[in-house]
Amino acid sequence: MLKGASRGRIVSPVPSSAHQDSREGVPPSGGSPVPKSSSLHRIKAVVTDVDGTLTDGLLQFDSKGNVSKSFHARDGYGGALLIAQGISIAILTGRDDPATLSRVRALGWGVVGVGEEDKVSALASYCQEKGLLAEEVLYLGDDVNDCEAMAWAGIGCAVGNAHPLAKETADWVLEAEGGKGAFREMADALLQ
Repeated sequence: MLKGASRGRIVSPVPSSAHQDSREGVPPSGGSPVPKSSSLHRIKAVVTDVDGTLTDGLLQFDSKGNVSKSFHARDGYGGALLIAQGISIAILTGRDDPATLSRVRALGWGVVGVGEEDKVSALASYCQEKGLLAEEVLYLGDDVNDCEAMAWAGIGCAVGNAHPLAKETADWVLEAEGGKGAFREMADALLQ
């Protein structure tokens, strides 16, 4: 829950746009402090990765090659609460599979991209299309392929069990793990 070496470490809530490199230290909880409410109140859209973020990252395949995965119900409800407050929710994922799209449709969330390798370009295009500035977007991810999108967004956020490079890149690292309420933890902080 620290801001990483490439962008500085968080020891106190500081807006991600500050990008101070002099911060260091790790809170005893293992996570970083929630960014200042002034940063959170600017957020108009949350874009999230899926595998390892909304899920625990485990993929189960049947004999026909169909994939199944588990999503936490509280994460979905957290998204509904954000939408009710006017915050858009969308996914941006490197995998393209029916299980993800089924869950996203059921939640009424948007899709920035599926099977997307260049997440920054997809995120920038989405923001341009929606009339959003980078600082109005929170990106939630868990792995190295999310780092550029986390760095580009106004607030880069990583789940508690994210890859070390994703944690280093993030402005905010959650305590909860991917697929185990991390999205809801983030949503609850945005709603305060």
